[in-house]
Amino acid sequence: MTQTQTQNLDQFSAEVRARLSNIDTSIKSLKTKADSDAKQAEAEARSQLAKVNADIEANKSKLAAAEAQLSQWMQAQKAATSQKVAEWKSTHDIGKLQARAAQAERYAAAARDLAVAKLSDAHQAALEAYLATKDALT
Repeated sequence: MTQTQTQNLDQFSAEVRARLSNIDTSIKSLKTKADSDAKQAEAEARSQLAKVNADIEANKSKLAAAEAQLSQWMQAQKAATSQKVAEWKSTHDIGKLQARAAQAERYAAAARDLAVAKLSDAHQAALEAYLATKDALT
């Protein structure tokens, strides 16, 4: 595995761990407040939801770019059959192989961005569910 590949995997792992840790801390804080003071918990949930919504909004363009990159990758995958890749290898068409590898790297980065964004969506959904349930009970 190359240095760049290792760095990309490390970056992905670090981003996912950081996002999950932030979500876990946020939810634990909300649970602690819910157990002690319902009004304070609702305010905390609304505050967290506003932050998550702002984060989602701020990342919309990045998410759109990632989705476009995923679409490009899927089309490239259809075009670059395993037979073509084997041909490129046998003819030592380094340019095509390197272009395919570069596109795969962009695909991996885009998929990482989407995965992290989906964690924000899950956090948003959990907060909205909490608030909706709270509204239903009051």
